[in-house]
Amino acid sequence: DPQTSFSTDCNNACSCTPTSSTDIITACDSLTWLDGNNYTASNNTATYTTINAEGCDSTITLDLTITPQSTSSIIETACSFYTAPDDEVYTSTGNYTAIIDNAAGCDSVISIDLTINPTPSGAVTQNGATLTATQTGATYEWLDCDNESIIVGEINQSFTPTVTGSYAVIVTIGDCFKKSDCFLVDFTGIGELNNTP
Repeated sequence: DPQTSFSTDCNNACSCTPTSSTDIITACDSLTWLDGNNYTASNNTATYTTINAEGCDSTITLDLTITPQSTSSIIETACSFYTAPDDEVYTSTGNYTAIIDNAAGCDSVISIDLTINPTPSGAVTQNGATLTATQTGATYEWLDCDNESIIVGEINQSFTPTVTGSYAVIVTIGDCFKKSDCFLVDFTGIGELNNTP
């Protein structure tokens, strides 16, 4: 048989050196390897045999580390909007999921229990010397804009200053607040009008 004769002659005369190597892999969750198997756990015993450049066996051993995805949950409360860890922006209360890379480079799945509270209005009306915050049901802190200081004791929805200056209010509901624009109250000439001749 010519084929048998060739194999016998080659086995006797040819230089054939089997080789071996290790395939070191780190994967997230699972890996389909050279042998066609899908591995979901770390493995260092699987082997795959192919033919090397010399025509001899080349045995590859798998050294696989499987890193599973991580999961976590957070409870968040925000004013008006919330930027999640994956940079998605949410403006409504609800349950959301963010997926980012963990320290191993695999998926980190974050469940977000989100409450969005509205930011109060910072609108103010001015009637003569009296300033009134339009937002109801809030707490109020009136400010002197000229020196950026809180005016002690001025915590009502309306404020009537007694000296010329610029004034604003910080309106707070829960953990959310809004600072109004500054409003000029000018008493110049009022004293002269009130003086009797």
